Amino acid sequence: MGGVNLANQYRAAYETHKSIRRNWFCVLLALLDITVVNSYRISYINAQQQDMPNNQLPKQADFHIKLYMHLFSFFDDPELVQRRKCRGRLSDIQFNTLIVHESVVLPKRVQCVQCAMDITLEKRQTGIARRVPRGVRSCAPCNVALCVKGPCWQRYHTKE
Repeated sequence: MGGVNLANQYRAAYETHKSIRRNWFCVLLALLDITVVNSYRISYINAQQQDMPNNQLPKQADFHIKLYMHLFSFFDDPELVQRRKCRGRLSDIQFNTLIVHESVVLPKRVQCVQCAMDITLEKRQTGIARRVPRGVRSCAPCNVALCVKGPCWQRYHTKE
């Protein structure tokens, strides 16, 4: 035969594969490619069955763009934004002086976000790592764990 089948042709056009040493990740990317190609083919066949003219049939590149834009739109989900704030990333609430930043008790001990950022910077500069202190207090509006004693609370809520 000597030819390449259609599935491989479609996969080769927009492949996500990267050469890496982790075998499971290559398998994951291959499955992702196969899933995207199959989704495209289903939408193409569906459009053909609806007697759509050939110039209006979905193109593979357009399908990929729509798919990825739809997937990336989930990053604007309020629940995901709240999770990102939990990780200590800068947020609109963090520096807002109109909001009352009150301390609440957490059900279990959690790492202080400001201490974790400080220790990470210190480790990059000196190469020495130390443990992040754990506390049971959190800022309610920011939804992050912070040390109440010491400079962490004030440093986290002020721009430096």
